[in-house]
Amino acid sequence: IAGFDRHITIFSPEGRLYQVEYAFKAINQGDCAVIVTQEKVPDKLLDSSTVTHLLRITENMGCVMTGMTADGRCRVQRARYEAADWKCKYGREIPVDVLCERIADSSQVYTQNAEMRPLGCCMTLVGIEEEQGPQVYRCDPAGYSCGFKAAAAGKFDWTFGHGFKPSEIEVGVVTVESPKFRILTAAEIDAHLIALAERD
Repeated sequence: IAGFDRHITIFSPEGRLYQVEYAFKAINQGDCAVIVTQEKVPDKLLDSSTVTHLLRITENMGCVMTGMTADGRCRVQRARYEAADWKCKYGREIPVDVLCERIADSSQVYTQNAEMRPLGCCMTLVGIEEEQGPQVYRCDPAGYSCGFKAAAAGKFDWTFGHGFKPSEIEVGVVTVESPKFRILTAAEIDAHLIALAERD
Protein backbone atom coordinates (compact mmCIF):
# COMPACT_ATOMS: atom_id res chain seq x y z
CA ILE A 1 0.00 0.00 0.00
CA ALA A 2 3.06 2.24 0.53
CA GLY A 3 1.51 5.09 2.50
CA PHE A 4 -1.51 5.75 0.31
CA ASP A 5 -3.75 4.82 3.24
CA ARG A 6 -2.22 7.32 5.65
CA HIS A 7 -4.01 10.38 4.26
CA ILE A 8 -7.62 10.77 3.21
CA THR A 9 -6.83 12.94 0.19
CA ILE A 10 -4.12 10.83 -1.49
CA PHE A 11 -5.20 8.46 -4.23
CA SER A 12 -3.43 5.13 -4.77
CA PRO A 13 -2.03 4.35 -8.26
CA GLU A 14 -5.29 2.42 -8.88
CA GLY A 15 -7.32 5.57 -8.13
CA ARG A 16 -8.59 4.40 -4.75
CA LEU A 17 -9.00 6.43 -1.54
CA TYR A 18 -8.16 3.86 1.12
CA GLN A 19 -9.36 6.00 4.04
CA VAL A 20 -12.81 6.24 2.45
CA GLU A 21 -12.84 2.47 1.91
CA TYR A 22 -11.90 1.95 5.57
CA ALA A 23 -14.79 4.19 6.61
CA PHE A 24 -17.23 2.09 4.59
CA LYS A 25 -15.82 -1.11 6.15
CA ALA A 26 -16.41 0.38 9.60
CA ILE A 27 -20.03 1.11 8.66
CA ASN A 28 -20.65 -2.56 7.94
CA GLN A 29 -19.39 -3.77 11.35
CA GLY A 30 -22.71 -2.98 13.05
CA ASP A 31 -21.38 -2.59 16.59
CA CYS A 32 -20.77 1.16 16.70
CA ALA A 33 -21.86 4.53 15.39
CA VAL A 34 -19.16 7.03 14.45
CA ILE A 35 -19.34 10.71 13.56
CA VAL A 36 -16.44 12.59 12.02
CA THR A 37 -16.20 16.32 11.42
CA GLN A 38 -13.60 18.73 10.21
CA GLU A 39 -12.03 20.70 13.03
CA LYS A 40 -11.79 24.04 11.29
CA VAL A 41 -10.77 27.06 13.36
CA PRO A 42 -12.26 30.18 11.70
CA ASP A 43 -9.69 32.61 13.14
CA LYS A 44 -5.99 32.15 13.94
CA LEU A 45 -6.47 34.06 17.20
CA LEU A 46 -8.94 31.49 18.56
CA ASP A 47 -7.78 28.70 20.86
CA SER A 48 -8.34 25.59 18.72
CA SER A 49 -9.12 23.45 21.78
CA THR A 50 -12.30 25.52 22.33
CA VAL A 51 -13.66 25.06 18.79
CA THR A 52 -15.71 21.91 18.31
CA HIS A 53 -18.71 20.70 16.35
CA LEU A 54 -18.99 17.42 18.32
CA LEU A 55 -21.23 17.77 21.35
CA ARG A 56 -22.66 15.45 23.99
CA ILE A 57 -26.46 15.44 24.31
CA THR A 58 -26.77 12.77 27.00
CA GLU A 59 -24.32 10.33 28.51
CA ASN A 60 -24.99 7.84 25.68
CA MET A 61 -25.80 10.18 22.80
CA GLY A 62 -23.81 12.78 20.90
CA CYS A 63 -24.10 14.88 17.79
CA VAL A 64 -22.19 16.76 15.17
CA MET A 65 -23.47 20.17 14.12
CA THR A 66 -22.91 21.49 10.61
CA GLY A 67 -23.64 25.07 9.62
CA MET A 68 -23.93 28.23 11.68
CA THR A 69 -22.33 27.67 15.09
CA ALA A 70 -24.79 29.76 17.12
CA ASP A 71 -27.80 28.06 15.52
CA GLY A 72 -26.19 24.68 16.19
CA ARG A 73 -25.69 25.53 19.87
CA CYS A 74 -29.37 26.52 20.04
CA ARG A 75 -30.38 23.12 18.63
CA VAL A 76 -28.07 21.30 21.05
CA GLN A 77 -29.57 23.18 23.99
CA ARG A 78 -33.06 22.20 22.80
CA ALA A 79 -31.97 18.57 22.34
CA ARG A 80 -30.56 18.46 25.86
CA TYR A 81 -33.81 19.89 27.22
CA GLU A 82 -35.91 17.33 25.30
CA ALA A 83 -33.67 14.47 26.47
CA ALA A 84 -33.82 15.58 30.12
CA ASP A 85 -37.60 16.06 29.96
CA TRP A 86 -38.05 12.55 28.50
CA LYS A 87 -35.81 11.01 31.18
CA CYS A 88 -37.75 12.82 33.93
CA LYS A 89 -41.13 11.66 32.56
CA TYR A 90 -40.29 8.08 31.53
CA GLY A 91 -37.22 7.16 33.62
CA ARG A 92 -35.01 6.15 30.69
CA GLU A 93 -33.06 7.81 27.90
CA ILE A 94 -34.91 9.14 24.90
CA PRO A 95 -34.48 7.02 21.74
CA VAL A 96 -32.29 8.61 19.07
CA ASP A 97 -35.05 8.63 16.45
CA VAL A 98 -37.56 10.24 18.82
CA LEU A 99 -35.13 12.99 19.81
CA CYS A 100 -34.24 13.66 16.18
CA GLU A 101 -37.93 13.89 15.27
CA ARG A 102 -38.58 16.35 18.11
CA ILE A 103 -35.66 18.55 17.05
CA ALA A 104 -36.84 18.39 13.44
CA ASP A 105 -40.36 19.37 14.50
CA SER A 106 -39.09 22.39 16.43
CA SER A 107 -36.89 23.39 13.47
CA GLN A 108 -39.88 23.14 11.13
CA VAL A 109 -41.81 25.67 13.25
CA TYR A 110 -39.18 28.26 12.32
CA THR A 111 -40.21 27.90 8.66
CA GLN A 112 -43.87 28.76 9.38
CA ASN A 113 -43.60 32.20 10.97
CA ALA A 114 -42.51 35.37 9.21
CA GLU A 115 -40.99 36.81 12.39
CA MET A 116 -38.65 33.80 12.78
CA ARG A 117 -35.84 32.79 10.46
CA PRO A 118 -35.05 29.13 9.78
CA LEU A 119 -32.01 27.89 11.67
CA GLY A 120 -28.95 27.45 9.46
CA CYS A 121 -27.68 24.16 10.80
CA CYS A 122 -27.95 20.41 10.40
CA MET A 123 -27.73 17.99 13.34
CA THR A 124 -26.49 14.40 13.02
CA LEU A 125 -27.18 12.34 16.15
CA VAL A 126 -25.55 9.04 17.16
CA GLY A 127 -26.37 6.69 19.99
CA ILE A 128 -26.79 3.05 20.98
CA GLU A 129 -30.25 1.65 21.60
CA GLU A 130 -30.85 -1.61 23.44
CA GLU A 131 -33.08 -3.16 20.78
CA GLN A 132 -31.78 -1.66 17.53
CA GLY A 133 -28.10 -1.16 18.39
CA PRO A 134 -26.13 1.74 16.85
CA GLN A 135 -28.27 4.55 15.44
CA VAL A 136 -27.45 7.50 13.17
CA TYR A 137 -30.15 10.12 12.54
CA ARG A 138 -30.04 13.54 10.94
CA CYS A 139 -32.41 16.52 10.89
CA ASP A 140 -32.15 19.59 8.69
CA PRO A 141 -33.41 23.21 8.84
CA ALA A 142 -36.59 22.33 6.93
CA GLY A 143 -37.69 19.93 9.67
CA TYR A 144 -36.90 16.69 7.85
CA SER A 145 -35.42 13.83 9.88
CA CYS A 146 -34.27 10.42 8.75
CA GLY A 147 -32.12 7.48 9.86
CA PHE A 148 -28.91 6.64 8.00
CA LYS A 149 -26.31 3.92 7.68
CA ALA A 150 -23.86 6.59 6.45
CA ALA A 151 -24.40 10.30 5.85
CA ALA A 152 -22.52 13.48 5.06
CA ALA A 153 -23.62 17.07 5.45
CA GLY A 154 -22.12 20.42 4.58
CA LYS A 155 -20.09 21.93 1.78
CA PHE A 156 -18.57 18.63 0.64
CA ASP A 157 -21.45 16.29 1.47
CA TRP A 158 -20.98 14.64 -1.93
CA THR A 159 -17.73 13.07 -0.76
CA PHE A 160 -16.40 11.60 2.47
CA GLY A 161 -12.76 12.32 1.78
CA HIS A 162 -12.26 15.60 -0.07
CA GLY A 163 -10.01 18.32 1.23
CA PHE A 164 -9.42 17.28 4.85
CA LYS A 165 -6.13 16.97 6.68
CA PRO A 166 -6.07 14.13 9.24
CA SER A 167 -4.94 16.59 11.93
CA GLU A 168 -8.11 18.64 11.36
CA ILE A 169 -10.75 16.03 12.18
CA GLU A 170 -12.74 15.22 15.28
CA VAL A 171 -14.25 11.77 15.87
CA GLY A 172 -17.10 10.90 18.23
CA VAL A 173 -18.06 7.29 18.89
CA VAL A 174 -20.55 5.10 20.72
CA THR A 175 -20.19 1.31 20.77
CA VAL A 176 -22.32 -1.59 21.93
CA GLU A 177 -19.62 -2.57 24.44
CA SER A 178 -19.21 1.00 25.74
CA PRO A 179 -22.40 2.96 24.96
CA LYS A 180 -21.21 6.23 26.51
CA PHE A 181 -20.60 8.90 23.84
CA ARG A 182 -16.99 10.01 23.74
CA ILE A 183 -14.73 12.12 21.57
CA LEU A 184 -11.46 10.48 20.53
CA THR A 185 -8.11 12.14 21.13
CA ALA A 186 -5.74 12.83 18.23
CA ALA A 187 -3.57 9.89 19.33
CA GLU A 188 -6.59 7.55 19.37
CA ILE A 189 -7.65 8.68 15.89
CA ASP A 190 -4.15 8.07 14.57
CA ALA A 191 -3.99 4.64 16.26
CA HIS A 192 -7.33 3.60 14.71
CA LEU A 193 -6.25 4.72 11.23
CA ILE A 194 -2.97 2.82 11.53
CA ALA A 195 -4.76 -0.30 12.82
CA LEU A 196 -7.19 -0.17 9.89
CA ALA A 197 -4.33 0.24 7.44
CA GLU A 198 -2.41 -2.70 8.91
CA ARG A 199 -5.47 -4.99 8.84
CA ASP A 200 -5.63 -4.78 5.08
